[in-house]
Amino acid sequence: MQRTCLRLVALNRSSKEIAQETGLSHHTVDQYISRAVVALGATNRREAARRLAEIEASVFNKVEFKSVEVAATENSRILQGPSGGAGAQGSWKQLLKWIPGIGGARHDLSILQIFYAILRISLFTMGTVGAIIAIVFWLNRLMV
Repeated sequence: MQRTCLRLVALNRSSKEIAQETGLSHHTVDQYISRAVVALGATNRREAARRLAEIEASVFNKVEFKSVEVAATENSRILQGPSGGAGAQGSWKQLLKWIPGIGGARHDLSILQIFYAILRISLFTMGTVGAIIAIVFWLNRLMV
């Protein structure tokens, strides 16, 4: 919702106008915008809207079909970071704050512990399925 509010700020809408368009109160809109200003490291709402537009333009408008070779070279460039001055590096760091991490927290289980966990889950599943089959069989014999 912060992004929506900032996009409307970029269109020179006031908090009350944004509130009417989004169905929120103008106090909530102000809170969303002030949180976005802090998250983007901007000094005011206009600058935050401009930074969001730059981030979205640099990331989300690069979707197109490419050959495997071209995509591989561009992906390696993306992982290295954008080329440019300090402003480009700053916007790159701000972008990383918005993107959630992939996967989850790393665990510290050994291979043997992972194997035992899988074994326990499979035994529990087999026991549950066996119990369901036994109950269905028993109910079937009662009905006959």
